[in-house]
Amino acid sequence: MLFESSISKRVKEEAAITIAALVKFNKNVFVGLVLMGPTIKALIAMASGCSVRVLSSLIRFIRSPLVDEILCSGEIPKIVGFLRSSDLGLGVAALDCVLELGYIGRREVVEAMLKIDLVEILMDLQREEGCCESDCDFAFECCVSRFAIQVEVGEGLSGEEKREVKSEIL
Repeated sequence: MLFESSISKRVKEEAAITIAALVKFNKNVFVGLVLMGPTIKALIAMASGCSVRVLSSLIRFIRSPLVDEILCSGEIPKIVGFLRSSDLGLGVAALDCVLELGYIGRREVVEAMLKIDLVEILMDLQREEGCCESDCDFAFECCVSRFAIQVEVGEGLSGEEKREVKSEIL
């Protein structure tokens, strides 16, 4: 259902949520299906807050193998690009996803995000904070430092790499 073009977006989102629940329920059985199939590309192609939240959940459950797959398939620029979305839900979900990638990702993943101006995008989002008049006022508050902290406490980089990347971010 996730890959069928004739299926509604809402049904696809429910299918995506089900996939995440199945992986959480039994990683040993369902991780291979996620890594080997077009699930990740389909979630990113949906470009909705729900699909990116599911992707973040899958990153949290599967960890490094999924992050490496995202890097190898060239999907990091698309995920970072969602930060610029006019859809606040998608932008916030993308921020959570970027923070997960920073926490779990190896140096190559963090460098790939920095190469496509992630810090500048996050700084722009911080500057825009408070411009909207709703509950979204603090969605991107301190997002540069939040990213730096995720990388620093994360599990993907060595201590020396963390220091180098953190100084580059700051």
